[in-house]
Amino acid sequence: MALASSASAIATEAKAVGSVAVIGLRPGSWGMGLIAQLIKNFPDITIYGFARSKFGSLRSTKVYRNLRSESKGRLRLKRVDENDDMAAMFNKIPEAVDTCIISAPGDHYDLVKQALELGKNVFCEKPITLTKEQSDELIRLAKEQNVQLVVGYELMFAPVIKRLAGRIKKGELGQIKSVRLYLQNQP
Repeated sequence: MALASSASAIATEAKAVGSVAVIGLRPGSWGMGLIAQLIKNFPDITIYGFARSKFGSLRSTKVYRNLRSESKGRLRLKRVDENDDMAAMFNKIPEAVDTCIISAPGDHYDLVKQALELGKNVFCEKPITLTKEQSDELIRLAKEQNVQLVVGYELMFAPVIKRLAGRIKKGELGQIKSVRLYLQNQP
């Protein structure tokens, strides 16, 4: 299966392989929360975190220090030079890593494509791409490489999203041509 419906396929791969790379770490990022879950649920996993901007501030955060302590040396943070683009992180990934988690800001297409071309399983925060054509290309590439490609749609099952989808299916909102949704976490 090239495009999995949940993170379970990637987690299974990560457990079997024993190491993952998290591309694009930054304070407060989706990737930091995912690292916490990996450390908690997979005691033998080694995690390579790759950061560029805010590298120093990432290391100084309480969250990172706690993760580092809980991981008992299994979390290894690597710095990518500020002048390098995000793709440069792939040059520093140990060969033993079979799974890449893409948590970089912005468009993920190029990073996901590069990981797939290297034969890595990919778990990516949304949006994976900005066009259907790019998504189709990545799905095709994952199938060709025989690797997993998973998108982390953490809001997919949120009550507000389910209600909105139900109203759309019932035709209550007319013909939808485009949706732009802004959500804010409330304290």
